[in-house]
Amino acid sequence: EVNVGGELTLESVVAQISAKVAELCGHEEGDVAEPLSSFGLTSISVAELGAFIQAQFNRQVSALELMTTASAQSLAEMIVHGAESAEEGETVAETDGSADVSPQPVHRVRTRRSPFANRLEDHFPIQA
Repeated sequence: EVNVGGELTLESVVAQISAKVAELCGHEEGDVAEPLSSFGLTSISVAELGAFIQAQFNRQVSALELMTTASAQSLAEMIVHGAESAEEGETVAETDGSADVSPQPVHRVRTRRSPFANRLEDHFPIQA
């Protein structure tokens, strides 16, 4: 499936992501620690990069992350170390530091609102 017959290494993942970014942005690869946003990703190329990472490494990365903080290096670390953790039987959540808070059940209350009460005029009547 992923790199058939080989281990995922940081170097190989960084190289694949960097090559994809260079292909999408139309210029040579830059510093792997530099945010991908600095290479001029468009919303379309962000979507394509996200789909590439999903298909190639079976990892989901938010578009917001790709457009702001993500670098080829940070993505590769998430992909490689996340994969190692999953193999060791840990959950990926434990590798990002968010697992120290025990998950609480979420209780959502649905309220039905009339579509007519959502207009600005319903809350602030216009004075004639």
